[in-house]
Amino acid sequence: MKNTKWITGKYDEATVALLEERLGVSSLTAKLLSVRGVTTPDEAVAFTKKDIEELYDPFLMCDMKKAVDRIGSAIAGNEKIAVYGDYDADGVTSTYILVHFLRSLGADVTYHIPDRFEEGYGVSRGALEMLAEKGVTLVITVDTGITAIEESAYAAELGLDLVITDHHKCAEELPKACAIVNPNREDCTYPFKTLAGVGVAFKLISAMSGGVREITEKYLPYVCIGTVADVMPIIDENRIIVSTGLKLIDERREAGISALLEEAGTKKNEPLTAGAIGFLVGPRMNAAGRMGSATLALELLFAEGEEAMTLAAQLGEKNRERQKCESDIVKEALAVMEKNPEYNSGSAIVLSGENWHHGVLGIVASRICNMFGKPTILISEEDGQCRGSGRSVEGVSLHSALGRCSHLLEKFGGHDLAAGVVVRRENIEEFRRLLNEELHEEMREYVPVLNIDFEAKAKELTLSQLHGLRVMEPYGKDNEAPKLRLNKCRITRIVPIGNNRHTKLTVECAGKFQCVFFGRRAEELPVSEGDMADIVFTPEINNFLGESVQLHVKDLRPVQADISEFELAFDCLREAEEGRRKAEGEISYEELGKIWRMITRADFVTDAPLLAIKRHAFAVTRTITLPKLLIAMQIFSEVDLMSYEISNYRVRIKIAEHNNKVDLNDSKTYKLFKSCGSR
Repeated sequence: MKNTKWITGKYDEATVALLEERLGVSSLTAKLLSVRGVTTPDEAVAFTKKDIEELYDPFLMCDMKKAVDRIGSAIAGNEKIAVYGDYDADGVTSTYILVHFLRSLGADVTYHIPDRFEEGYGVSRGALEMLAEKGVTLVITVDTGITAIEESAYAAELGLDLVITDHHKCAEELPKACAIVNPNREDCTYPFKTLAGVGVAFKLISAMSGGVREITEKYLPYVCIGTVADVMPIIDENRIIVSTGLKLIDERREAGISALLEEAGTKKNEPLTAGAIGFLVGPRMNAAGRMGSATLALELLFAEGEEAMTLAAQLGEKNRERQKCESDIVKEALAVMEKNPEYNSGSAIVLSGENWHHGVLGIVASRICNMFGKPTILISEEDGQCRGSGRSVEGVSLHSALGRCSHLLEKFGGHDLAAGVVVRRENIEEFRRLLNEELHEEMREYVPVLNIDFEAKAKELTLSQLHGLRVMEPYGKDNEAPKLRLNKCRITRIVPIGNNRHTKLTVECAGKFQCVFFGRRAEELPVSEGDMADIVFTPEINNFLGESVQLHVKDLRPVQADISEFELAFDCLREAEEGRRKAEGEISYEELGKIWRMITRADFVTDAPLLAIKRHAFAVTRTITLPKLLIAMQIFSEVDLMSYEISNYRVRIKIAEHNNKVDLNDSKTYKLFKSCGSR
């Protein structure tokens, strides 16, 4: 029953005027810069600068010289080198750029990317043994290795030297290695801490090449892909990497990348965006490691001509396999919830199924978490130990809650918003109960939040203004595409599109705007045609049949006056749960009778916006308010006449099939709210 809280930012009028005057930027751009903390023209220039000459000196990174020296001596001595990567897009691109660069120097180099299912994440003893047997004497890790304490000691026993490059958080103890290049080391003074793994590998290449621009530009497209796919903040140095990388991808069209872009369906006549990398390219590269071996994605990057097209097609097939597997598990998980409604009655959702694919459990957990707004863990049931993956909502620490359930788990790890577990089959039910108990208080206080940049003016939503906004790109984590707000828009048209998975709307607000709401079906909207609504959206340029302004809707809700009445009604219900009465919910026996007859009429729509049902009730009798309507539904549910569910300012009602007589006095809510003189 919790609705999303909208938090709208405010810009500084004086800053906006200064930026418009000094820099000549559009009002939308100036306002967006202001709400994102830019206060002077110099700061605005620094934010929008994207020149590769501004990249930091790689030797500012701790141990960089040691790494360069050790690798240089290995090349000079014709030692066999292995690059040890990871199976996601960041790890694959990291492996590619370093292997390619070392080979260009004449190095004898091989690579190893662990198998997600056979070896798991990180450096393993078995892989080190295999590399030593092949005659490798130097192992360079990319996007991994910072927690390999025991493995680094074992490498030394095998006669292997290690150079570790990584970007993950460091523990207090570091592995034993010739060099550890990681900007997150406590003793590292490198000015930017949130490079991707491929960004750190790129810094190593820059250090070894002396920062030659030609070499820098050769690898930036791959660094861009790995950075975006790993959802790193698109600020500071990453902003330069991604913006330059996107341009170079368009200009150079390397065979492997071009084949992948073509398979993904990107349009050659439109500039490539970070969004296209994140939603089309990254998932395809990650699919290789999720569904089999990440080596397929790496081979694609090395490929040329027809081979590149063939491998891109195979990667596309792996991605479709991933999507189907994901879709199947979503259906199975929802079926489990339908069969066991108590699994969704608490503060967290824990679901299990036979042999669910480990490679997609985290993605599915994320989808179900987003659907129901609750921390979610999906567990693959296997013989003995069962493995699971979980996702949480913002502000609720899943990792901390798992710590309080650790006696029921064989193993767990992760962070606040994502975690993995290993649990014995016989402990799943008790784990479900305890996790719900541990998260009860946190989820009672939890309210989903939508952060909005600022309230826009309809007259600002022009093609000229939107073209001006492009100076803020590339968008991504910590520099998201703008979310703006328009108030008091009249919804004039609602049309289902995409097999009713999405909705197209026409709204009027000092002008007419076409809107698209992806992932929200028309029948799930909290408003009907003719209603007034407030809208949160990202403004876009639609290039179909020429350029036009389109609003990409992120959320919409009834206008504030209606919201205030809804909140009063929800307060009545919350107070009733605590055994307290609010005067606004007081209702008579006669009013209950009128509402019941309205609900049970053959033409009554039982799944509709609360606004529509309120209008219907008001037409029946003008004494019926929204608080009374919700109190009535609660009373009817307590005496088993019906059940109801409220979400996103919509209500879904299910009338009970029995015709048994009931006594309203069996309802605790009726006893609390019945008016004087009622039976």
